[in-house]
Amino acid sequence: MSANLKSLGDYGTLDPTGVTDVKALFDAATADTTVDRVYIPEGIHYNSGSIDNLRKGFWGPGKIRLGNGTVLPADFAFMATAPAQYPQAYTTPWPPNATPWFGGDNKFTRPQCVIIGQNVRRGLDERYFEGSTIPRNGWMETGAGWSGASAHLSAAASAGATSVQLNSAVGFSVGDVIGFSTLGGVGGGTASNIVDRVTLTGVSGNTISFTPALTTAYAVGATVTHGTRTQHVFDHIMVETTGGGDSYGSTVRMRHKYQPLPGQTHVFEGATASQYGGSIIYYGDGQFGTGFETQFKCQGGDFDVGNIGMVQSFLRNNDTGARSATWLGTLFKSEGTKPGDACHVVSGRWRVGLDTVKADFSGDGQAAIQLKTAQRIYLNASENSTSGRGSDATGNYPVLYGNVAGDSYITHSVDGTGPMVEMYCGPTYRMRLRANGTLNFNGNINAGGALQATTDISVGATGILGWAGSSTMIFKSGSTLRYSEDGGATSVPLAGGGATTLARGSIFGLILSNNSSAPNTHLNIAAGQARDSSDVYDLRLTTGLTKRLDQTFAAGTGNGGRDTSAAIVANTSYHVFLIRKTSDGALDVLFSTSALSPTLPTGYAAFRRLGAVMTDASGFIKKFVQHNDYFELATRTADFAGVGNGSGPYLRQISVPRGVPVKARIFMQSNGGTQAVSFSGVYDPALGVPQLTTLKRAQIRRGIYKNASNSDETYAVWDGDVWTDSNAQVYTHSDNASDTLALGVYGWTDERGQYL
Repeated sequence: MSANLKSLGDYGTLDPTGVTDVKALFDAATADTTVDRVYIPEGIHYNSGSIDNLRKGFWGPGKIRLGNGTVLPADFAFMATAPAQYPQAYTTPWPPNATPWFGGDNKFTRPQCVIIGQNVRRGLDERYFEGSTIPRNGWMETGAGWSGASAHLSAAASAGATSVQLNSAVGFSVGDVIGFSTLGGVGGGTASNIVDRVTLTGVSGNTISFTPALTTAYAVGATVTHGTRTQHVFDHIMVETTGGGDSYGSTVRMRHKYQPLPGQTHVFEGATASQYGGSIIYYGDGQFGTGFETQFKCQGGDFDVGNIGMVQSFLRNNDTGARSATWLGTLFKSEGTKPGDACHVVSGRWRVGLDTVKADFSGDGQAAIQLKTAQRIYLNASENSTSGRGSDATGNYPVLYGNVAGDSYITHSVDGTGPMVEMYCGPTYRMRLRANGTLNFNGNINAGGALQATTDISVGATGILGWAGSSTMIFKSGSTLRYSEDGGATSVPLAGGGATTLARGSIFGLILSNNSSAPNTHLNIAAGQARDSSDVYDLRLTTGLTKRLDQTFAAGTGNGGRDTSAAIVANTSYHVFLIRKTSDGALDVLFSTSALSPTLPTGYAAFRRLGAVMTDASGFIKKFVQHNDYFELATRTADFAGVGNGSGPYLRQISVPRGVPVKARIFMQSNGGTQAVSFSGVYDPALGVPQLTTLKRAQIRRGIYKNASNSDETYAVWDGDVWTDSNAQVYTHSDNASDTLALGVYGWTDERGQYL
């Protein structure tokens, strides 16, 4: 070695096996003031002292093992005292004057200065990347290591098992040594979490066999792995600071001095200065990457420290807009054919999400947040960890962002009347502020304070003008303005009210029908209007409803409608009522077996019967079609067949609504007997009990005739309309003692309260 550069072996005999203590050699080298650095040959050299004894610069291929077991690389330096500085202060940028930067004592450091000339790499054949002009140029290819998870159990495994079922056995081969962890996800792929280590003896489909047997039971989703999770780093820097100054793992200070040519009219056409740059290129499905990943934590205790994840300072003193110059704090670009999932995600505990209190936006309209038309701010988004984008059905990994959109939001939109700001609460109710100053609601306004206006207040045709904390109100019913002091339960017309919009008993629309998706249990009620049964309110249903017979009443379309929690009654009638809520006039629909006195939900008083539906033996709504007042069944009923009719009269109940009289459209067949001429009939109970003398106006006159086989035929049929009583009953009778009867219903006409 040269006079000012020596090897550790120059101070005595070495032991590269690390057994013999050569502390004396290190002490001698450290004390030697004639050399700046000491060369450490190949091998491990044991120094029983501490790191404080190595106050010198070392280099070479060997290693230094200290008394506490720490192993140091030979390229090691301990700067115990400040090195000599160059006397001139650093005031002039370099180059050409780089002397102050490198002029001091550099024996503990390895400074480097590279200048790439102005005429280098200027030409039409130059490539964007060129390794020969990168001062610190490296390349690393790694195929080593493992992710910590190879597959997961698709079926539970018990202790003692020698084979298991995986969600996929791709990548598993006989002879592989694998580990089992009771944890799911890559968290199970750490050495401390590996419970069983086995060797594969067979792979068949997604089933693997192994030895030895498992010592622990594992649930579905448990991790099976070829190796623990490892890290591969091209450039690793570890900085430990106990000093009082600012310490950085890496700093880059750039001086951007390029002067654009006059023909370069946009900043993108000049030169770009970037402290850090690069790319991540994916080559297959299932890969994952992060641009930057940093963890900040207190080690060994809950220390009160300050931390800022990223600091970017902008000192802009010119804003002419020349060359389209733009300063942006951050720019996230998603330029593929599919969108990114979330541009900015905040997770964990924070006191404030987005804080602009210290910002000054006065230079351009105070635009703290900008959205274009139709973009929304959602107020009730959420996450689903087992379904939806970004979720994991196994539950091993957390959702990284709110993958379930809410239904309440604020937006700006434009319709036929112009622009507006909208606020939605749920899918139905909204508030709109239009450019012409109009504020629209499609719900109710419930004000705890005074509602003040400098111009007229307009109330809708069915609206209510009330007083807070009071049941006093003024409302319009038809064209009559009415006054109430009990929330609308009773009211009196105000002077000049005029006639009501709808006459007593009026009903228009409100047609009933089986729901197409669930005809057995759901009933559709079309829009329409009717006068209520007390002749006080006009009930206007502007939008049709769907109600369920198989559930008890709950307000709103798609919900239950039965007025009792008792089970559905089979083979009976359910009357359908349009009901009115007293507090706000809201309308809904109720089902009841009572035609006149339904059990109204709390808060409802006024009602109007719209008709009735029939249930079958299973309690399902029979299929029907309503034509105004006529309800036609899809299938004719067979209420009676082969029953005696000659010893009557008989009062028979048929399959039409009960509770009110209806006009039933009846099928009747008369059969049997040897009487040459006989009469059979169906009669309205309101006319009294039919006598034999009334049979002369019976619907059927039956005689005996010969059929094609010369046999006697003694039956006849009749279709027609007959009124029932309020218990769905009609009379039948025949003057032929041997007469038998078949009786059914095609449908019925229901006046629906129009003439009460």
